[in-house]
Amino acid sequence: ARYFPDLKMLFLKGKYGTGNITYQFANDEWIRSPNPLDSIPWSHIHYNKKDQGFWVVSEKQLIHYSKDFRLIHTYTPAEGLPDIDIYSLIVDTQGNIWFNTDRSIHLLNPATGVISTLSEKDGFEQQGFSDGPALAMGPQGDLYLGGGIYGSGLTRISPQKFTYTPSSVYLQSLTINQS
Repeated sequence: ARYFPDLKMLFLKGKYGTGNITYQFANDEWIRSPNPLDSIPWSHIHYNKKDQGFWVVSEKQLIHYSKDFRLIHTYTPAEGLPDIDIYSLIVDTQGNIWFNTDRSIHLLNPATGVISTLSEKDGFEQQGFSDGPALAMGPQGDLYLGGGIYGSGLTRISPQKFTYTPSSVYLQSLTINQS
């Protein structure tokens, strides 16, 4: 279940990701409020106050919906989304989407649509996260992820210090059909 007090909405996940039910609190009662999330097998839902949209993880997809559940975009592995299960999802103070798998941490910049993966260059030491840890935000906006290969340790990310610099490729020569 996911509850969003600011929106007065409650999302209940059905068994095996089907038969989900959404309720909205209005006039001192909970009223069933059908929407597209009721029919997809979601594993995580997060509301982003900055873009006023819902971010939903569903079967190797990251789906962005508007506040009124209109589809904005679906991110897939073809766009850089990892081709393995996403364990958790959180929005940082700048409105960027952070998510993790059992072995990696990723950032989606919603303004550009670019998905990046933390690496050694960023100070991230490759490790296996156990038991599906969840990203959490501290009071100063830092993100924390517990786990590690043996279930101990803590990874701290300072989103405000992270700078994404795309790689550049320089071709010295190119041969096609021996020309």
